[in-house]
Amino acid sequence: MADNTYFENPYDDNVDDTYSVNAPYLNSLIRHYVRQIIENTQPHPEHEQTDPKANMFLGNTGIAYMFLKLQQSPHNFTDLQPNSYACDYILDAKFNTRAMSMSNNEERCALLKGTAGMFCVSAVIASEIPNDLMKNRDLACFRSGFELSAQLDFDKKATGRKGYEQIIARDDMLVGRAGYLSGIYFINKHIEPKEFTNMEIIRLCQSVIKSGRNAAQKKGSKFPLLFPLHGCDHLGALHGMSSILLALLNSPLFYRNSQTDNFININVSSKGRYQYIKDSIDRLLELQDQHGNFLSALEDYEIPPPSVRLTPIIRWCHGSPGIIYLFMRAAVVFREEKYLDAARKIADVIWERGLLKSGPGLCHGIAGNGYALLVLYRLTKEKRYLRRAYKFAQFLTTPEFMSLPDSEDYKYSLFEGLSGAVCFLVDLLEPLSASFPFMDISGNCIEPIDVAVAVGADLSELKIE
Repeated sequence: MADNTYFENPYDDNVDDTYSVNAPYLNSLIRHYVRQIIENTQPHPEHEQTDPKANMFLGNTGIAYMFLKLQQSPHNFTDLQPNSYACDYILDAKFNTRAMSMSNNEERCALLKGTAGMFCVSAVIASEIPNDLMKNRDLACFRSGFELSAQLDFDKKATGRKGYEQIIARDDMLVGRAGYLSGIYFINKHIEPKEFTNMEIIRLCQSVIKSGRNAAQKKGSKFPLLFPLHGCDHLGALHGMSSILLALLNSPLFYRNSQTDNFININVSSKGRYQYIKDSIDRLLELQDQHGNFLSALEDYEIPPPSVRLTPIIRWCHGSPGIIYLFMRAAVVFREEKYLDAARKIADVIWERGLLKSGPGLCHGIAGNGYALLVLYRLTKEKRYLRRAYKFAQFLTTPEFMSLPDSEDYKYSLFEGLSGAVCFLVDLLEPLSASFPFMDISGNCIEPIDVAVAVGADLSELKIE
């Protein structure tokens, strides 16, 4: 059966070493999209509840993040008033959050669908203005989720909105510890002095690893770490192990001593923790098929025979375009060619089947897939991947794509709409610093460590059984 979820790629794959993107096209499209977003979503001056979500994923926090991206760009977007609009959208998100009493425990840990993401973005916006009072309040609000996020007790529940019982600690990117860690990295990268210490970050990583180890042992899995959610072992970036393992790889556990080239925080007593992470990545790598694809969950591989298994999804949320960031980061951390080979295979299948019919967004759209190609260019400096990413941007203005029915409920949001596409286009202008939102592969967002103090410092309490 033909797969009707994507357009056939109409472009050739020829490129030379002199290739560069068409900056005027990108600048024009960025402004066109941003003006659409403002026209259709601008916060009401009386703070009427126009944003029922308010969060990073679908709400005004995500749009504020997009304006922050424009503000931080070395290119001149002052005509779009990014600083002013970033403030407007984040303040509106805060107002609607208070109006909806979105202050439950689980919201404080959730980056993409909770208040953690809102305060994370707001703190960085405040540091750009600058407004120290706002920044310090936001940092305090974000930090209020730290102790809760560090708790290991996954059976503890709290009564959420509408009286439902909800788990208040998870490991995933959407509302769990991987997302909260990614928020910490974002804050530490953009705000000085750094709000979170390495020991605090390692403590949170300890909870993630213990959680994954407990789940794997309970299931008797060949994976050293598992992170089940609702009875399913997801692999993709939104709910699954790939973004969780990426968050661990971005931690101080994988800082190197510039003189010895050893990992600073991995010694004899803590080597098991390192091995669990790497072995889990290697187990995941074994699941990649000959085309570069992954299925959405471990359970999908249990369907015999392979010929009747589900078709792999080429989307950031549940497929290989989200998993690729783990392998790119693993290639940087472990310096093993097999991880880069895996990323290249994913890039090839994205190029072939990644022009999705489901919109321009990050989660399951063209910008999300194009980002994977762009970040691979940042890693490899190979012009082929830059050209592929640019062609995905170019496809956004083709008659075929523009004739798609307007089906997205959140068509201006960060993860399902135009705000995410704007971030992708902005990064195409500076491809050597491109980074998918909250999934950095550079590892440069953590506090530097004093080698003499760090080796083995206070790590005995972080032993993993």
